[in-house]
This record gives sequence, structure tokens and C-alpha cells, in this order.
Amino acid sequence: MLPDPVPGTSVRAVLTCPDGGRCMMAGFPGLITAPDRPDRIDPARTAATLAAMHARGAPLLVVLAEAADLPPDAFPTLRDTAESIGIDLAFLPIRDYHAPDDDTYRAWRDLRASRTDLPGHGGSIAVTCRHGAGRSGLMAALVLIEGGMSLEAAVATVRDHFADAIETEVQMRWLVRVSARLKDESVSLDVDSGATHS
Repeated sequence: MLPDPVPGTSVRAVLTCPDGGRCMMAGFPGLITAPDRPDRIDPARTAATLAAMHARGAPLLVVLAEAADLPPDAFPTLRDTAESIGIDLAFLPIRDYHAPDDDTYRAWRDLRASRTDLPGHGGSIAVTCRHGAGRSGLMAALVLIEGGMSLEAAVATVRDHFADAIETEVQMRWLVRVSARLKDESVSLDVDSGATHS
């Protein structure tokens, strides 16, 4: 069995999806934080994190962090390393401690629908934010719900793997709304109306 989390990387959890694929939650690849020092990116840890995701079958890393969350070299280092390892990147930024707005959620659904190598088809996906807890936990739970797991089971599974996951009531309320709408396909999938970004 593969370890969860993966030592020496930013991977926080490797979840098994209902269809047998995997969803990986990660802190930003290579981000090193310390209380009395500026945040920095460790390129070796970036490479180790992406290599671990690739080894576990993830063809895609969805980046949920905003550029302002990270050191200036974070995105360039990630792009260069992902290209060398062979992992695609998708940037769907969500404000820290918040949930996707409607445009971001539509982009997520379009992305999922456009690929046959992700969960839903037996494949794997990785998600990352800054710490790998709030936004990453939120979207990992969404992957499980989209795969047919109940809201309660999805949240419990994500938190069993990483206790800090889904950090805020805003995020939990968003999952409740999305879960309800996914059960009733006749209802519009717009879930936010901008409320989480006010």
C-alpha cells in the first residue's frame, strides 16, 4: 500500500475514489514556511511532490492557490517542474478560506468533463492550495461526492486522511449546496452567487 501522506513531499493525503481512481491533496509543491522566516520554494521538494503524484497516476494537478498566497517564484517553478515530469496543470484559484465562485465551479466541471483520465473514469487527480487543508480538502470532498459518495461520507473520508481539511463554515455550506444540487440535476448548478467572495 502506498503511504499517506508521502514523506519528503507536500502530499497530505491520497484518497481512493468510489470508482477506484485516486484524489491527492497537497500543500503547494515545495512551499517551505517557518514562523520567523519568509516563505520560500524548495525546487527539490517541488520535484519530489510532483513525482509522487505522477507515480500515483495523477495526470493533472489543479492549483487552487492564488499567486498572492505564495512566493514570486512559486508558479514559474511549478510550471517548469510539471512540464519536465509530465503533469498537466490547471489554475482554478479560490480565495483562502473560501469556496469556488460560480465561474470557478463551472470551469472545474468543464475541466472534469473534458478529460477521460480523471476520477469518474477510473483515473486520478491531484489538488493543491497553500497548506493542502481548506481549499484542497474542499475540492477532494467534491471529487468524492461527484463519484457518488454521500456528503457526510466524503467529508469524513477527507478528514480521516487529513484532520485539518475543510477549514471553514463557508466551505462546508458550499459543499452542502453542491451536494444537494448534484442529487437533483434539474436544479441549476450555480451555487455561489458571489456570496463566498464578499
